[in-house]
Amino acid sequence: MTCRSAESTLMRLQRTLAATALLAALPSLAACQGDPAPPAGRAGASPSPSVARPSAGGSIIEAQQYVRQFTSCEDLSGEPDDPRLPTSEFTRVGQWSVTQRGVCSDRPAHGELVFYVASDMKEFQERYKQKVMDAIKGGDGASGLNSRVFVGKGYVVTPTQTKSALALARSDLRILTCNPTFAVPKGYKKEKALVEGCVLSDFVGSSDGSGSPNLETPQDPGGEKPGQPAQGSLGLAHAGSIAELRKLVQYSVDCSHFSTDPGTVAIRSIDYAPVVDGNPLDWGVNGRALCGEPGVPSVPTTSTGWISSAT
Repeated sequence: MTCRSAESTLMRLQRTLAATALLAALPSLAACQGDPAPPAGRAGASPSPSVARPSAGGSIIEAQQYVRQFTSCEDLSGEPDDPRLPTSEFTRVGQWSVTQRGVCSDRPAHGELVFYVASDMKEFQERYKQKVMDAIKGGDGASGLNSRVFVGKGYVVTPTQTKSALALARSDLRILTCNPTFAVPKGYKKEKALVEGCVLSDFVGSSDGSGSPNLETPQDPGGEKPGQPAQGSLGLAHAGSIAELRKLVQYSVDCSHFSTDPGTVAIRSIDYAPVVDGNPLDWGVNGRALCGEPGVPSVPTTSTGWISSAT
């Protein structure tokens, strides 16, 4: 090789390295300066292997780079008084080992994504579990069932909209759920959390039916199972009347003897204690019924139950 050709080769190599460095810098530059159109991964493509989730001690910019493969995340801000931050946030910098917090907008979903970078993810999960358990003890038995706490390696993302949550569920992030009544539905991923009593999954729960698709068969031999949609989210079982509620529970309890008589449903016996005391309307209850025979001390009875239709 001549000196001239060697110099020419060196110049081409330098130009190639400079172009490569520029391409490598573009993701970080875009994350800091604003947002282009949503990435191709949002349409369902697999995560890019070149962008890993940040480890403990990472940054909200790294976290933004990852989630933008799946959903829009515009105008990232770390300002503590950003008006997009929820007024009822569950934690902030200095609590739960959180070192950084930020928020960006998922405009197509009309919502926000809140980021938390944590130095100790086990502590974060322990504190979140305690918050859920405290709410349950306070009477909110459904607390955390429709969790939006997406856990990464060293950071957490909490979308405010179900549409954003469904997009993130396609990623390697996992939803942290600590309500003891929650069970990951068939067909969804289930992983151990760092805290006993919590679970990580890719199932997005939603009480309005807009969450993760129903992968379980909602049909019984006799026809459609009440309260379970054939498609869409599993959500929560729904009954619009006492008659519908009877159909809903008859698959798990004997409801062959059924009474809506006010005297019967108000009976107290050795194996039956109504949940509602006093005036039912004070509890928002507009209908009550009894499945089974109310027990008495001298007469064995079949299983009994109390059902109600509440507003």
